[in-house]
Amino acid sequence: ARPSIRMMFGLLLISEKHGVGKSTLGYILADLVGGHNTSRPRENDIGSDFNEWMYEKRLAIINEVYAGHSWAAYNTLKDAVTEPVVTMNQKYQRKIDMPNWVHIIACSNSFRALKMADTDRRWFVPKIIETKWPRDRFVELWAWLKAGGLGEIIHWAKEFDDYVMVGEEAPMSEAKNEVISAGWSDSAKAVVRLAETMADDAEPLAVTVRAVREYVKHATPHANVNESDNELFSLMKKLGILKWGRVKVGRVIVTTWTAHSPRLGDKHVSATLETILVNVAARAVLDEMVDDDKDQPEAKTKVEKQNAKIRELVEGHGPNCIAPLVV
Repeated sequence: ARPSIRMMFGLLLISEKHGVGKSTLGYILADLVGGHNTSRPRENDIGSDFNEWMYEKRLAIINEVYAGHSWAAYNTLKDAVTEPVVTMNQKYQRKIDMPNWVHIIACSNSFRALKMADTDRRWFVPKIIETKWPRDRFVELWAWLKAGGLGEIIHWAKEFDDYVMVGEEAPMSEAKNEVISAGWSDSAKAVVRLAETMADDAEPLAVTVRAVREYVKHATPHANVNESDNELFSLMKKLGILKWGRVKVGRVIVTTWTAHSPRLGDKHVSATLETILVNVAARAVLDEMVDDDKDQPEAKTKVEKQNAKIRELVEGHGPNCIAPLVV
């Protein structure tokens, strides 16, 4: 209805049940856009060095995409989804830069279809019904389409007044959150469990980055921790974990992640945490931090500002509310 506007995000349709109509929607949209403007790449096509499936197309429909814990498919489709100009690489042809007008619809029966970050802006994942239509309803739908239904859809689209705007990003949805969590690695799931434990406890807790990594190694002995520190914190932040910058504990500078309500008594993680946690009196720590910096005027202001955040928390929760971890 608005061919002059190219959406900056793709559409990912997921239903765990087969036959609910994802492919039918694809066929309808292909008829509306025109067969010559539509391509149907397979999953291995999008992972190829050749991207001729995008050449002079307005719509690309990818059926049965499944990437699991791999970033490969997501990264391959980045440019196709958002870049206004792409390098076209066709077999036996020289590479050329062309305007990109393709819109992508990907379908899957698994919430592990694409691995994506919680900050993703390239994919919209709407909620799809899991109720399969009886055969008679599909027969009736196709009969209506052939009898002029496509024209009615076009008329409805042209009268629609809430179009996607230029540069608009994909909205978040409940289904998209399921896709994001389904793509977590075992180590990421362990970090989330730790964050849930911290967030549910009655007292605040501070943990170092190193301690988090040590916990993950204990919790997932057969898995590699490939996530960066920022990626680990991003997972914890979703559950309310707060981040203080660099904090000085004694003569050691550590980065802490904090939660206002950790629950260390959780039996699921307490045995592992006992090998990592070292509880100290928070006020003693604060006093030591200030004393260490008395002879360093140039650094004192910055450290005091950092310590003010800790002191504010301590004042409200008592002397033992911070539990620094071994670094």
